[in-house]
Amino acid sequence: MLDSLIILLNKVIFDSWKRPRLLVGLLLFVWIIPSLSLGTEKSIETRFGDFSLDIPVPQIAVLPAETPIKIESQQLSVLPEWREPVESGWSLPSFFVGAEDYYKEGLRLYNTGLLNESLQRFQEVLKEDDEKIWTQAGNYWIAHIHLRLGNELESINEFSKILSSGSQSRYAQQSAYTLIWMDLRNQEYANALTQITRFMKSISDPLFIENVLPLKAHAHFQLQQFEASLDSLLQLKEKFPRHPQFFETVVRIAELHFHLKQWKKIDPLIRSYRDQFYNYPRMERLLLLGVWSDLYQQEWKGVQQKLKWLEELGSQNVNPIAQSYFYLYLWQNDAERAQFQLGKFSSEEAKSRHLRHLFHKSLEQEWFDIILSNRNQENLWAAWNDEAYFLIGYAYEKLGQEKEAYEAYQKALFNIRSVELSEQVEFSIVRLELQTGNFDRATENLKRMLVDYRDSALKSEYAFWSAVARYEWKPNDSFFALLTFNQVETDSDRSDDRFYYGGRIHHSQKSWRKANEVLTRLTENHEDSRYLTRSYFYRADSLYARKQFQKTDKTLREWRQKRPQEPIPVDMAELWANSLIALKQFQEADQVLEEALRNSKNYFLVELRVQVLKQLEKKITLVQFITEYLSPDFTQGQKGFLHLTRANTAFDLDRKQEAVSYYSGALNYSAEKHHRYIHHQLAKLNYELENYPEFIVSGEEVLKDPIRDQMATNMLILMSNYYMNINNKEQEAKYRAQLADSYETKLETAELSKDEKVDLLVKLAKNKNILGKYKEADEVVDKVISLKGPELQFEALREKGYAAYNGKNYEKAVNSYLKVVYLAPNATQEERFDLLMKIAYSYQQIEQLEEAKAVYRKLIKEFDQSEHQEEAKKHLEALNVSRETK
Repeated sequence: MLDSLIILLNKVIFDSWKRPRLLVGLLLFVWIIPSLSLGTEKSIETRFGDFSLDIPVPQIAVLPAETPIKIESQQLSVLPEWREPVESGWSLPSFFVGAEDYYKEGLRLYNTGLLNESLQRFQEVLKEDDEKIWTQAGNYWIAHIHLRLGNELESINEFSKILSSGSQSRYAQQSAYTLIWMDLRNQEYANALTQITRFMKSISDPLFIENVLPLKAHAHFQLQQFEASLDSLLQLKEKFPRHPQFFETVVRIAELHFHLKQWKKIDPLIRSYRDQFYNYPRMERLLLLGVWSDLYQQEWKGVQQKLKWLEELGSQNVNPIAQSYFYLYLWQNDAERAQFQLGKFSSEEAKSRHLRHLFHKSLEQEWFDIILSNRNQENLWAAWNDEAYFLIGYAYEKLGQEKEAYEAYQKALFNIRSVELSEQVEFSIVRLELQTGNFDRATENLKRMLVDYRDSALKSEYAFWSAVARYEWKPNDSFFALLTFNQVETDSDRSDDRFYYGGRIHHSQKSWRKANEVLTRLTENHEDSRYLTRSYFYRADSLYARKQFQKTDKTLREWRQKRPQEPIPVDMAELWANSLIALKQFQEADQVLEEALRNSKNYFLVELRVQVLKQLEKKITLVQFITEYLSPDFTQGQKGFLHLTRANTAFDLDRKQEAVSYYSGALNYSAEKHHRYIHHQLAKLNYELENYPEFIVSGEEVLKDPIRDQMATNMLILMSNYYMNINNKEQEAKYRAQLADSYETKLETAELSKDEKVDLLVKLAKNKNILGKYKEADEVVDKVISLKGPELQFEALREKGYAAYNGKNYEKAVNSYLKVVYLAPNATQEERFDLLMKIAYSYQQIEQLEEAKAVYRKLIKEFDQSEHQEEAKKHLEALNVSRETK
């Protein structure tokens, strides 16, 4: 069991809480079971994100198994226990004759307890024994009398006299045995072993060896030389099977095997002697050794078999058997049977102790139902009720019953006995207060704990949560929160939490410089922190807020070097791209956005890249990008923006058919306010693609709005042209009239530059001409002339000529058209022919025939060998014929 506890302790320490300073504290209190893990993962939601505050497995005092096996040191008797008495049954003389008679009288006095008188008689033996027959025996008893009188030195001298003779008599053997025993009695075990080695070399009698081997085993045992002690007992067992304490020796051998964890060697001993008759207590002892050896080896069948043999012995001591069954079921993780076994113990006190073991096992195995099923057994756990309430609270908390857990922790605190347990209970209470948002209460408790447990390994933990609770409870109390953070030690595992939270406080208060400073300490000293990326983001954001775009870019590049494989978070990518846009580094911004979008099709990143691609004028890439990244998860408005952007880009690329498709899609997603523009674009495209039915539908959608803006003007022009092309005079006139009204309205209401007004007047004049309103057209052109003066433009003069010509004012028409021909040397052949023909005709109408002929001849010469030449010749001939006739 000790081994398993040591293994458990080692595992616990290294799998424990992540805090190094806590680990140091655990090592200082090795009798504490550290947490096996952080238990259920918990976190506290704060204004700056979630911070982990897991449920730690309780650290409670180790309870070694209450084994009924206790290996105690051998006890020596008051006097040496020699196997064979030297003297017995002699007849005693009535008077003294010589040494033999003195000897017998001395022995009689010794046996009756008259030691001084006996000593005198044995001394007389030595004086009277001329033939040295009784000397050795006399010396032996004189030595014993001195030993019993407390004259240890005199006793040793007398025993030594016997041994110095080199005799191997019983007196010599008993003297050596007694000297060894005296060293053992005086706890001079090493000296006793030296004596044993010396005497065993000089005395070879088996009886001496048989008597000395138990003493040798005892000396080795007291010196904790268990292997050597075991070896001595094994020699006694093998060489002296008739030793009167043979079975006791077997039991002692089993005990030493047990003590040395040589558990496999005990079972053969039990099987060798189980069927022989021995007194029950010693056989019970041997069987119990076997039971617990099998328990430690997890040989469950062996345990059950030996317990059955114990029960067959008819032992009246139920507790050892109950204990053995209890641990059998407990270690087999059979909680219910282990709990049932508690009823077999003979006392409430024993039940209480073992229930505590059951609680500890339930803690290890997370048998929360077992712990809670005993929550009303206060009579059984009254002696350790602080621990019981604590474990009950822990079980409730693990099951998510926070109210019940809180009540149990409060009861544990009320009954507390242990300082170490007190700290855990108080922190458990605080943890629940934090989890339930009771920050005011948590603040008060943490403030007190920082004082009460100022030397605790968890001091930084308390300081961190004290600062957080203070700020969360009173958001304006940032000064005291930041001040409390200073108690979080920089080498603790709350250091990065502290810097991150503190940095976020500064950032939220727009203390950009301080935020950057605090978060820089985190990024420089905690490169493995889970807050590293977010800290770099808020550092960069603080720099961006101060318009330090170059430093923003540098900071984010530093993050990328430390975390080359980590995806760029959306907000960081947006920040980075915006800083690069501010630096006009559009290509670099595009690279950042492209990388970020590989991991997240976030709309705002998509929108930002659309802007960047526009700046880079990558129109083809833009169309492809939008097509690829249009997500069904985007909102209606977001989809509308992307559809419309894609359509406009395709329109700019002159991909007419694609643009029509994209604009049609945009109608399904865009806001209604964009529909008129989309219909305008669709009308233009369909007109160019000669999809006239679709053109008409979209055009009408644009024009149904009473607003007469440029889009309406464009549609009126296209609609007029369309109906003109299909020779639908009525519809054409309808739209021409609307177009004219639109021009006139704009001239009256809009603020226009001189050039804009002239251009609009020319268009109005042209429209009037088409409508046959030649006089009005002429008046409009006059307005142009009044604005432009001699700087008459080609279009205006042409419209003036058109109005005069069609209004049969041929003289005016000639004047206008001649100027048009002069101002438009680069006019097309068709335009030039038309102008010259009208000039010639006008000359004819005002009877300037020579001028008319000249124009016709000019046409014949200019349009050599063409249909236009033939037409001019025909008009010239007709004019000549007409003159000759006259």
